[in-house]
Amino acid sequence: MHFAATTTAENEAFKMMYPIYRLYFPQTRAYLTASNDSNELVAQDRNPFRLSAEWQWIPKSRHGGLFLRNLDTQGYLCFDYQGKPVVQKELDFEDCLLVASLPPLKMFGLGDAAYPKDDVPTVQPPWPILIKPVKAKHQAWRLGFCLNGHPFSNGNPEQEACTAWELPRWWDIVVVCPVIPDHCWTAACMSEALTYGRRLRCPKECLHQIHCDDVVNADRALSVLLPNPVK
Repeated sequence: MHFAATTTAENEAFKMMYPIYRLYFPQTRAYLTASNDSNELVAQDRNPFRLSAEWQWIPKSRHGGLFLRNLDTQGYLCFDYQGKPVVQKELDFEDCLLVASLPPLKMFGLGDAAYPKDDVPTVQPPWPILIKPVKAKHQAWRLGFCLNGHPFSNGNPEQEACTAWELPRWWDIVVVCPVIPDHCWTAACMSEALTYGRRLRCPKECLHQIHCDDVVNADRALSVLLPNPVK
């Protein structure tokens, strides 16, 4: 099922209706964006201020999933016929309806710990997630990347750009990050350059917002999802 492109007015309404996040892949220390050369979803851009790194989280609880819509390209995060994550303009329910879940805590060496009963965290990001398509026949597919930032093709694990034997540990974990607040979009925060003979400084609270915590390796960030702090 396909849907027509939205108008500019509808795009502005979408921004008001749905939360916006950045999606970060810790293994490459980069944000998820559309490739400049193809429709691939890649994890290669390390600039936290890119508009192309921002995604709208559009829940579709009636259909048991959600859509992720890029704020810059207006394209949707989908899986192609080979199980490779792509960004496409046309919204197709079968290819683009996703489910996001918290990863098992045993992946972090926390086998005895448990998340709260609610599936969706009620705390502010960052938090780690696994993303996969909703459609039943492809539930084994997962969104993930190699260390070169190229996406893994679930249905073609020998694809040269990212083969199954090159996948890093936690290849399928993405971190949901907050968007950068307006007051942090300053020269001091966006550049290390000298201005008028002195180094500008970025406030600490902005640095925490800009540079998404690596939840996979940061106990402090992970612990906010748990009923008891991680030791």
